[in-house]
Amino acid sequence: MTTKPYKPNVFIPGAPKCATTSLTAWLAEHRNCYVSPKKEPHFFSNFLRNDMTIEEYESLFWDVQSHHRVIIDASTSYLSNEYALQKLLRYNPTAKFILMFRNPIELSYALHGENLYLGRENEPDFEKAWWLQEKRKKGKNIPHSCQNPEMLFYRDQCLLGTSFSKLLKLTNISYVYWIFLEDLRIDARNCYLKVLEFCGLEDDGRVEFPSFNQAKFHRFPRLNQIFRTIGRFRSRIGLPGLGFRKTFNRFSHIEQKRSPLRKEFECVLYESFKEEIDLLASLTGRDLSHWIPDNYKSR
Repeated sequence: MTTKPYKPNVFIPGAPKCATTSLTAWLAEHRNCYVSPKKEPHFFSNFLRNDMTIEEYESLFWDVQSHHRVIIDASTSYLSNEYALQKLLRYNPTAKFILMFRNPIELSYALHGENLYLGRENEPDFEKAWWLQEKRKKGKNIPHSCQNPEMLFYRDQCLLGTSFSKLLKLTNISYVYWIFLEDLRIDARNCYLKVLEFCGLEDDGRVEFPSFNQAKFHRFPRLNQIFRTIGRFRSRIGLPGLGFRKTFNRFSHIEQKRSPLRKEFECVLYESFKEEIDLLASLTGRDLSHWIPDNYKSR
């Protein structure tokens, strides 16, 4: 007799570029954890625009065994999408959430770099991309290679306080745990142990905490965008992928830090995110005054 697959019971919904990939990779090696083999299914947000069915989604969890007490979907498109959170909680009302936060000034800049690498963004200058947001919300200046234009709305993607507030209106705070990236950088093991405790898991003795999905650049950005555009067209007409673009990206990326933001522009970003930072500080009980740029303090 065929049994129904287990449902995911822990979600890591974002924010993106906050070490969600690293945390998920560490948890995947815990004996009592099962992580979706598809890195980010995005089922509840349909971020991939592929209209995955519930049967296709649940098939990702067919290999769950009885010793897997924690079953994880780590799709970073959920946190900023209230509809996705509502749909998710209708599917599993007792789902637990692990949120990861970062200074939105850093986050928006990191997200721009990720978009460039993935071929979604065609404006290499973050300042110029930032000022394109309003035009892009009207459907202008969207690269053909960008499947998800909302990822180019940098401010909207980084409204951490608002997103957290909306989640807390949908579920009990006891089902939510949050980590700040700066804490993870200082003491990854301590953060990891607290996550295990939240999930009801025992310490597996992990002492190595490698970092994944660090800042990277593409050696051939224009070629990357062309391949991505072709891939979108292929998907639309139902042709299967050959895996060429993944291979191409694997040999075409360079990991390196991005140049610092201009101090004046950093202050512009802080002005834009100030209320969000205050809201996040209030919701988490965390002093985030160190997120204020030095230039802003001296005004």
